[in-house]
Amino acid sequence: MSIRLIPSILVFFLLLNLCPLAANNEELVTTQPNKMDKALVNPYTGFAPSADGGPYNLPHSLVYANITWRELEPQKGVYNFTSIEKKYRLEDWSKENVKIIIRIVLDYPGTASHIDIPDWLYKEIHGDGTHYTTEWGKGFSPDYNNPQLISNHKSLIKNLGERYNGDERIAFIELGSIGHWGEWHTIQDESLTIPFPKLKVTNQYVMPYVHYFPNKMLLMRRPYPLANKYHMGLFNDMFGNEEHTIKSFKNWIDRGYNLWLTGERHPPMKDYWKHASSGGEFDPNQAWDKLFSRPQFTEVISQAKETHVSWLGPNVPIEPLDEKEAQKNVETFLQTIGYQLRIAKEIHRKELTAGEHLTMAMEWKNDGVAPFYFPWPIEISLLDLNGRAVAKQKTSMDIRKLIPGSYQVFERLQIPNNIPSGEYKVAVAILNPETNTPAIRLKMAGMQEDGRYALGPVIVKNPNERVK
Repeated sequence: MSIRLIPSILVFFLLLNLCPLAANNEELVTTQPNKMDKALVNPYTGFAPSADGGPYNLPHSLVYANITWRELEPQKGVYNFTSIEKKYRLEDWSKENVKIIIRIVLDYPGTASHIDIPDWLYKEIHGDGTHYTTEWGKGFSPDYNNPQLISNHKSLIKNLGERYNGDERIAFIELGSIGHWGEWHTIQDESLTIPFPKLKVTNQYVMPYVHYFPNKMLLMRRPYPLANKYHMGLFNDMFGNEEHTIKSFKNWIDRGYNLWLTGERHPPMKDYWKHASSGGEFDPNQAWDKLFSRPQFTEVISQAKETHVSWLGPNVPIEPLDEKEAQKNVETFLQTIGYQLRIAKEIHRKELTAGEHLTMAMEWKNDGVAPFYFPWPIEISLLDLNGRAVAKQKTSMDIRKLIPGSYQVFERLQIPNNIPSGEYKVAVAILNPETNTPAIRLKMAGMQEDGRYALGPVIVKNPNERVK
């Protein structure tokens, strides 16, 4: 960390008269924290391995679960929440501050013939759908136009919302529900054509999520009118594949597209990542050592930047790779995606009197590819020599506005009247509103034991302090 003193008049001009920090040429303290060159484990970003596995060697803050309707509601109106939460280890992950991403699936291809909707529902819709056998698996695709399927699906999502909408263990909800793997497509080729529902039908699968998960961030597989209207995120399950990620997914986002399954026009969602998460998983057909070695890794990083991805799972390299270069590039990838926040520079007065305001001029940077999406407060504080916060307050900053780039910020901290004379340190932290404690690691040096980040020193004088 570099700390230096410069005359206030110089800062006055450097800051273009935005905020004179000192008067009468008082000295200022300028702090430029060293940038950290390692992957950080932070909330709502990074790799999300399977929730029903683990423990994993690579630290992570997310896990992922594909949950079939069949396992959720084995009997009509009877929901298997306890067993589901045990299978996907919700309580275990919660103890480790790991949150889960959920996708509800009605059709998950496998090696044997099977159905992923409950038997009672299969009977209720009279087997309306298609049993299929393809080169990539076997399964049953229900007829999504079936009124009974639509009605029962609404009830399913309603009960899920009642259970999990307010559950802080849940990070994101991916809208599966339709298509193979819940990826919003059905096979349509020379060997087999399974009809895909039009918008007037798919909307009836989307709206229950909107109604019953108002407190959760929702993601869809590609741009849809309702995804655009309700500011949803998107997920790309073919990340790492240039053809699918750039020529398809990125092109859909930027320009909109005609859905090849129905011929209907879908809107672009070019700036969706500024307010909702971009997720997905790596193309399962890619080899890790090849994907994370040059020249292909250069393209992978480019895809991360162009699609503003924050997290990927469950198909991720969560275990160490054989090739050293590839494993190093996994770390580089994790240092690239999501938000990567730090303070490049902070300036404040060297000395002040108890009862005054301490004005901080800060240059915040987001070196990542996406913002942090939740309204977590940023706190400024004053630490004594033991690292204890003797003064603290939440700033007016909105962390969600820190998209990649640099930001000049001015904040004021009220110094208590009764604070003892002495040397203190200015500090910052991003708080988890659930616990009101520091919870996001910044990409810079200076982290204290409690998670706050110490910046420069300040000397406080208290003229009312009794002389012993």
